[in-house]
Amino acid sequence: MTIPATCRPPRSRDHRPARQRTLLALLPLLLALVLQPGPARAVEVVDTPIQEFEGHALWIGAVAFSPDGTQVLTGGGDQTARLWDAANGEHIRQFLGHTHWVLSVAFSPDGTRVLTGSADSTARLWDSGTGEELDKFDGHTDWVFSAAFSPDGTQVLTGSLDVTVRLWDAATGAGIRQFEGHTGPTNSVAFSPDGTQALTGSQDGTARLWNTANGEEIAQFEGHTSTVGSVAFSPDGTQALTGSEDGTARLWDNATEQEIHLFEGGHGSYVLSAAISPDGSRILTGGDDGTALLWDTETGAAVRRFEGHTDWVNAVAFSPDGTKVLTGSQDRTARLWESGIGPFIRPEARDIGDFNEDGCVDFQDFVFLLENWGEEFGGVPIGFSDFIAMLENWGEGC
Repeated sequence: MTIPATCRPPRSRDHRPARQRTLLALLPLLLALVLQPGPARAVEVVDTPIQEFEGHALWIGAVAFSPDGTQVLTGGGDQTARLWDAANGEHIRQFLGHTHWVLSVAFSPDGTRVLTGSADSTARLWDSGTGEELDKFDGHTDWVFSAAFSPDGTQVLTGSLDVTVRLWDAATGAGIRQFEGHTGPTNSVAFSPDGTQALTGSQDGTARLWNTANGEEIAQFEGHTSTVGSVAFSPDGTQALTGSEDGTARLWDNATEQEIHLFEGGHGSYVLSAAISPDGSRILTGGDDGTALLWDTETGAAVRRFEGHTDWVNAVAFSPDGTKVLTGSQDRTARLWESGIGPFIRPEARDIGDFNEDGCVDFQDFVFLLENWGEEFGGVPIGFSDFIAMLENWGEGC
């Protein structure tokens, strides 16, 4: 039986030294267990998803997680976007109004709105709670391949078959500016984490970095030999990820415009979508071979393959904590998978020892620390400093 929090006696800090002494006494044995060397990592195959989302009448071309990770959004060839419960796979609602394929979907940063881009040449804004259409971004003269919210939710960025990239006011639907430079249709757009830059990928084979305040081009990434259909920023905004129909994904340094890593050989002919994990440690790609692949950002090696779709994987996404991935396919299904990545630990949560970020530094955090000793989260390995932080704050917030 669980005792309600309001009925629990206050936790006395007098008990903390005893716990610390016990844990410290066990430390040598525990470390001997968790620090044993293991075999080199090979590509792991995962063929059983956690959930499968079925309901679209045609292919799924876009997927997204809600900011809290509890809901999943899909867009497809049946002219609808659909909202699903991530925990049980149940369909929640549809967003109806587009008159052609839905090619892009996104949540606003606060989760209250949904953004869609369509082959009907419009992007539309919806109430995520009711499905009501709130606004329409009307100005493109051809398909809207991609649409994204700014990090503060005040602006919308769209890329189109009409070769233009446009910035809009999310509150009024008014156009703000265009980004000119690509010589082919723009298939993918993204905002930097601070909203000051935009990243675009085009059928001209390049990706470009722009200043969102004045529309000026900052950098150009050249090296792909075919359409750049997917782009994303690293969590710190210093790197750009591109996925291409040349069968590769590439990671670039935004300051030098130089390629950092090439991810190739895992799919068939095309990389149709690409994403970066919240901690920046992994790259996720979807391909025409019906699989999604997880790659190590530092080494460029593939570490996990998700198998089960029976047609192209058109879209991929990481959950906000990085522990799950979402795939959308030509086979009309979207699937949820365990990523195999430990949860992203915010620096402030790491400093206090609250690794599961539940507001309580307790035995569950101790178990997490032991199971993940030496593993890297956010580029920092779990180690002694984390153990000390946990000990010093044992019982904090409980």
